[in-house]
Amino acid sequence: MLSLVALIIVPGLATMTNLGIILMDISYAMVIFIGALFVATSMRELIFSMGLGLTIFLLFALRDDQLSINFLNSFLTLIFFLFVFWKLVTFVLKEKEVNLHAIYASVSGYLILGVLAALLYAMIESIIPQSFSVPEDCTFYDFIYFSYITLTSVGYGDIAPILPLAKSVTIIFSIASQFYLTILVAIIIGKYLANESKSV
Repeated sequence: MLSLVALIIVPGLATMTNLGIILMDISYAMVIFIGALFVATSMRELIFSMGLGLTIFLLFALRDDQLSINFLNSFLTLIFFLFVFWKLVTFVLKEKEVNLHAIYASVSGYLILGVLAALLYAMIESIIPQSFSVPEDCTFYDFIYFSYITLTSVGYGDIAPILPLAKSVTIIFSIASQFYLTILVAIIIGKYLANESKSV
């Protein structure tokens, strides 16, 4: 969870220091490798998640301007975060008691939902330019910003979807975030109340 928070905060701080790119690389690597390590429940899953994570990080570190490499990196990153998201949600659903692990997993799942949305937004923009109204010097961090502003229903309007595909994906993630919050919170509260009634 802390590595995900760092991934959100570090790019904003990176512009204030000469070590910005190094800090971004470190926070990105932490999210990938910590995510791969903590969600794997078997050796097979660990090998899959670590192998995928290493591939993603190497493609990210190359930072080639070729669209094919950037698209491949985005696609593999999307698969990786979908895997991590699925593992976190299933962990919370299977957990019998409400404990810190379940709470951290649910918060991490919500943060990963924002990263997933940002990845899809960035992929759409790279394939179909001007799908979103974004600044000319737009970076992936702009899509992370837009993603969380959208998920939290704030919507400042400085970045907005323009084309129908961009609008559809934005709507899907807006609805998904509301379902995630209401359903998962209801499940956690239900488990907590069930455990409390058993202990009385």
